Amino acid sequence: MSVEKKQVEVLFKYDSPILEEEIIEVLLAEVVNEEKGIYQLKNIPFYGASIATDDEFHATYDKEESGLLYRQTTKSSGNSVAVVAIINEEYDPEDMMEAFEKLGCTIEELNDRYFAMEIPTNVFYAEVKAIFNEHEEDNLEYAETYLSAKHQGDLRRGGKK
Repeated sequence: MSVEKKQVEVLFKYDSPILEEEIIEVLLAEVVNEEKGIYQLKNIPFYGASIATDDEFHATYDKEESGLLYRQTTKSSGNSVAVVAIINEEYDPEDMMEAFEKLGCTIEELNDRYFAMEIPTNVFYAEVKAIFNEHEEDNLEYAETYLSAKHQGDLRRGGKK
């Protein structure tokens, strides 16, 4: 029998490279150690937070914001995050999304023209980049909002696993 871990909402306050302004994004996290203020991120950030799903982080209660506020990442999961905006209204992203899902990526849609994607640490990032490159021209814009050290290494190796 598995025990459900307690989930909480945490505020992430940061300068978004996507929106080019300071935003507050509310994301779900599992409690790892409430006494020490350690949590594990469970949502995919939509606007460029420097954190990925399953990363552990420190958060404290902030009176001004009336909630838990992210302070710093304490343990990287090795996962990465990318966001995609569909700029061609005629373009159907379904094939591209299926290709990402076949690699093991998880997609959370904000709407039918914008989504965020978790790239798990075990996915070879050059394969993700190849899918982006195949679909990008005049159809979409994407941003690698958080690339883990592992995925940065994948890019340095190019197409070689």
